[in-house]
Amino acid sequence: MFQKFIHFVKYHSAFNFIIGAVFLVAVSALLMATPVFAQADKNAALVKDGVVINVIVLPDGWPNVENAWKPPAGHEVIFSNEAGPGDTYANGKFTRPLHPSAQKLPENVGILTATGWTTG
Repeated sequence: MFQKFIHFVKYHSAFNFIIGAVFLVAVSALLMATPVFAQADKNAALVKDGVVINVIVLPDGWPNVENAWKPPAGHEVIFSNEAGPGDTYANGKFTRPLHPSAQKLPENVGILTATGWTTG
């Protein structure tokens, strides 16, 4: 009986495909149900004088965790998922600076165009 089963599995690729698909679905479900991190981390902006100096990741419960990291003197930690280095922070709100290409150029600056240099 076992020999017939081996012969069936060996020569029937559809059966192998179905077994493989069931295995992949089971493993995928197991991986999706498993938490990747045992601890939830939070993004935070390190702010000095109203400017985001860096974005850091702090453990859930910070600063009330063992051996908690402390920000340097004069720096403030603000939890945010949107803040980035160079952003400004005022009145509880982060603002991203204009891209240099969106800023108005001074009038005495030349601009290279397809036909040559022009002045503002």
